[in-house]
Amino acid sequence: MRVYLSSEDAVEGNTLRHQSQRNSSTGDLIASDSSRRITDEAELKQAIKEHIDWWSRKPSCFLSVFSDEKHARHWAKFCSRTQFDVYIYKIDTTHLPTDTYLFDVDSLKARLGFVHPTSTHEFIFLHRITAQAIVGKKDLGEIWEEEADAQRYATRPFDPNYHWVAELDDYYDFDEECEERNRCDDLIKMIEGDWD
Repeated sequence: MRVYLSSEDAVEGNTLRHQSQRNSSTGDLIASDSSRRITDEAELKQAIKEHIDWWSRKPSCFLSVFSDEKHARHWAKFCSRTQFDVYIYKIDTTHLPTDTYLFDVDSLKARLGFVHPTSTHEFIFLHRITAQAIVGKKDLGEIWEEEADAQRYATRPFDPNYHWVAELDDYYDFDEECEERNRCDDLIKMIEGDWD
């Protein structure tokens, strides 16, 4: 699963509310309260309620991430109103160590009985996200540039030799390029035994 973290890189020693820091020696993303220990459901519920309450001034032991990139982009833009350097980190959960705690907020909401109206696509890590799971990083400038490019593509004049192929989720210049990609996919399916 890929998840996306909208985060601001903190200056060393600066511990603003909900702010994560990138450890300069390990590259890990660390929650502002990485020492809090949770021993039961009541403590977990309280820690989550403090994390999702934007009026709370307590440092959080969680890092919120989103399973939907659009949601993460929207959140990054929202955060950029009050913070300076906002980034989106792409995290591959298959590279996480086995002792990592990652919670689905919707599942916790149902189990623990707290209210969080914007929990769709949200997951929370306890204490840290290790550097080996971080597979990409973009700042807001790059994100806005990508969105501007997409808008330009959407409004460009029609060219029959350059078209969008929904199945491949990309633009292609020539039909041959599409067909080559299809042949490669078919060969992989045959090798893996997934051929229909």
